[in-house]
Amino acid sequence: MLQILIVDDEAIERDGIKFLIRKFGLELAVLEAENGEEALEVLAAHPVDILFTDIKMPFMDGLELCRSARERYAGLRIIIYSAYGEFEYAQQAIRYGIHSYVLKPIDVQEFTAVLTGAMELCRQEKALEAQQITLREGYHKGLVYEKEKLLLDLIGGRADGEVLEALSQAGVALSGRLVRMILVHFEGRFFGRNDAAFQEDIRETVREDWELLHLNESQCLLLVLTSGEQLALSEAEEGVGERLRRRLLEGYGQPCTVVVGRPETPEGLKDEYERMEGLLENQFFYKEGTVFYTDRAQAGRPLPADALTKLLDRLYWHLEAKDDYGFRRGMGLFFETVRRSGQHSVIYTKYLCMELTRKALQTAGREAELEWSHYVEGLFSCRSLEELEFSVQKALDLIPIEDTHAGGAVHTKKVIKDVVGLIEDNYMHDISLSWIAEQVHLTQTYLSYLFSREKGQPLIKYITGLRMQKAAELLRETHLTVAQISERAGYTSDSYFGKIFKNHYGVSPAKYREMSS
Repeated sequence: MLQILIVDDEAIERDGIKFLIRKFGLELAVLEAENGEEALEVLAAHPVDILFTDIKMPFMDGLELCRSARERYAGLRIIIYSAYGEFEYAQQAIRYGIHSYVLKPIDVQEFTAVLTGAMELCRQEKALEAQQITLREGYHKGLVYEKEKLLLDLIGGRADGEVLEALSQAGVALSGRLVRMILVHFEGRFFGRNDAAFQEDIRETVREDWELLHLNESQCLLLVLTSGEQLALSEAEEGVGERLRRRLLEGYGQPCTVVVGRPETPEGLKDEYERMEGLLENQFFYKEGTVFYTDRAQAGRPLPADALTKLLDRLYWHLEAKDDYGFRRGMGLFFETVRRSGQHSVIYTKYLCMELTRKALQTAGREAELEWSHYVEGLFSCRSLEELEFSVQKALDLIPIEDTHAGGAVHTKKVIKDVVGLIEDNYMHDISLSWIAEQVHLTQTYLSYLFSREKGQPLIKYITGLRMQKAAELLRETHLTVAQISERAGYTSDSYFGKIFKNHYGVSPAKYREMSS
């Protein structure tokens, strides 16, 4: 509703004007002031659309009020009313951009016509302003979308001159600059809820130019751009990953894993990004979140007390399921975990390796083919972790892949069927890769591999595709609002839902509904 400020030192005059506004049903919220000075205070505190003021008042008269108000509030509609109809007042009023000049005693028809005209002009200006804002937002969103597409091309391996030139035109000049990549991963859904606050956190934490690329609902990639003259990063700059991790934990109470990479050239972004994704697998062991760097060995730090226990449980599960691939991949992760932690005794590590080997051979019915006492003696005489790993892998080579292929294939199909069922039953809720992996007792990495192999597309992309399919059905077949459909499709942010929908179908949800009707 529009607001009008009535200024007159006589309360009876103000009451009369308010009476007319009510009588003729003019949709105006009324504010009052007794003089010009008080009126300026009201104007500073409230978004007034129309100023209706007398001329003769103490402290500051109406004309001085008009002059001050016009200087401060260019869009304000000003109407003067007074018993003094002399020509000089009208002349001065015109200089201050007065909308109308009404004489006392007020003619009712003139009063309503003047106010109705002023209100219509205010509404037209607000509509035009809203339209301009919408156009600017649409233009900005288009630029952001195009820039994100180019950045995805860049980390996907397209670092040719065409992409670099297009990025430069979009405001991301890479020539002569060093790029630092920061991958931020949350365990659950994060983006779409806290985007504005998250970008403000980046602004306050990262002291250089940066570009943000949302990869999915739980991951984003930050490209930090520094001057080409800076040959090495200072210690303070290298700590940006840790500063960002700490800031996000304090701000949201939600731990995240941060991986920092430093490609030497734009052409190296793809390989560096793949190394960063590889390091991200280590997050399983660090519930509180940590920071990894691709250009230096990760400092040893204590693992959670149950880290190896959890890993062993998963290895035994792969054995029982006759999942040879999962077991061998898990063994590699087991040795990498032991190597990184440096907190387990040599005897304990060798004992675990012996037990794992024995169970693997026993499950495959091959235990008798290995001279066990000789093997155990050789295993306990290993002088390094590399030698120990080689010994274990040599024993596991007794298990041909063919022996487990059929059972593994059946198991894989069942797992994928269970995963698809979980997604179809829960797509409208806050589901993530980590949650699904936990339900089917697989690591996130291995589940991603199996799903991509069986379905021909990444798991996250499949979830997004199903959500988009359900959203499109609701747009075609119901009269639900876009906000309601966004929620039913599993998105808490309407704007984020709109962005994903447009990326998927090429048009906004509203346009899609219009085209389908």
